[in-house]
Amino acid sequence: MKYILEVYYRGDCIEHREYASPIIAPRKGERIRVEFQNKNYYEESIWWIVEDVHHIFFSMELQTQTVQLFCVPDPQDGQ
Repeated sequence: MKYILEVYYRGDCIEHREYASPIIAPRKGERIRVEFQNKNYYEESIWWIVEDVHHIFFSMELQTQTVQLFCVPDPQDGQ
């Protein structure tokens, strides 16, 4: 089974990661720290607030589950 985590900001997927084990998804309103592979997003924030979470379960043939996090920078982030 493949597990995918996607982080979205302003409608764009800004981070995509794949894991071999299940993902424990944060809940709406939670504050998360993201270390982006694309270092340009560090200018926005290190800490993010989850505004919405979507879980996508594909058919067993694809053996993939995706968690999509729709986030905004934490306005209290002092970096």
